[in-house]
Amino acid sequence: LQARQLWDWLVFVLEGLSFVLIGLQLRTVVGGIEGRSPAELAWAALLLNLLVIAVRLAWVYPGSWLPRRLSPRLRERDPFPGWRTVTVIGWAGMRGVVSLALALAIPTEVADGGPFPERDLVVFLSFSVIVVTLVGQGLTLPLLITRLGVVAPEEDAAAGTARAQARLSEVALARLDALDPEADRVPPELLERLRERYRARLAHLDHQRDAGNQDGAGAYAEVVSELLDAQREELRRLHEQGEVTPEVARRLHHDLDLEEARLERERPGG
Repeated sequence: LQARQLWDWLVFVLEGLSFVLIGLQLRTVVGGIEGRSPAELAWAALLLNLLVIAVRLAWVYPGSWLPRRLSPRLRERDPFPGWRTVTVIGWAGMRGVVSLALALAIPTEVADGGPFPERDLVVFLSFSVIVVTLVGQGLTLPLLITRLGVVAPEEDAAAGTARAQARLSEVALARLDALDPEADRVPPELLERLRERYRARLAHLDHQRDAGNQDGAGAYAEVVSELLDAQREELRRLHEQGEVTPEVARRLHHDLDLEEARLERERPGG
């Protein structure tokens, strides 16, 4: 968990620095373009962006359809998602750091020592593609998803997750039953404690499934939410009275936040 959080933080910082670099370089790049008016640059950027978006949309359809057409096993395991989903995938082709890295990797000089022809124009057009796709397509993507009615099968995903969790708990219980306390030198009370933990998990999963089948999942989520609120209030009181240290309070608040996030994912329509 710590490594994943550190990596996410590093990626965020590096991406932020790359876009700061865009802002710092843009004036220099525009100043280095000679013999072209702002109108010409705007038309070139517009045509290139239209071409980039059109090419993306043009290849995602055969790229989604052709492998399933050629492979019956793939078609059976992962059917064609439909043109609406493929359209969303095509519109989500946003350019960012990779495009910037490719543009800036162009050398400033050619082999004989002269300047690389039209390097500043290439970098400028790459900047325009990054801005248009990230801002333009990024802001319009939710609207497109809504208009096309593309929704994730949340209920199927939640049910699949619950089945997998139940199966993992059953495997853990079977493994515990196969252990020999004397050979493994594990106290029987510890093994029984582990069994109770996995049995409780299975009972919780069964309760969630039954609640969902009886349309009671919403009420169940409300009760759990009230319990979390009560625990937060008590933790706040303990912190204010000095009965727990700030470090312990932060850690327990984080655990409650994780539980609430898990509850929101399991909430119907959440």
